[in-house]
Amino acid sequence: EAGVAKKSLAISVGLEKYIRVFSTILKYLQYCPLPLEYYL
Repeated sequence: EAGVAKKSLAISVGLEKYIRVFSTILKYLQYCPLPLEYYL
């Protein structure tokens, strides 16, 4: 039980970090006139 709880907590923390980074990237792209393909 404890192992599962730790794992799900780690996943949710990882998702939170990923979402934060992703939203920061989206915010940056809004201010940048270059197309998305330029970065990929």
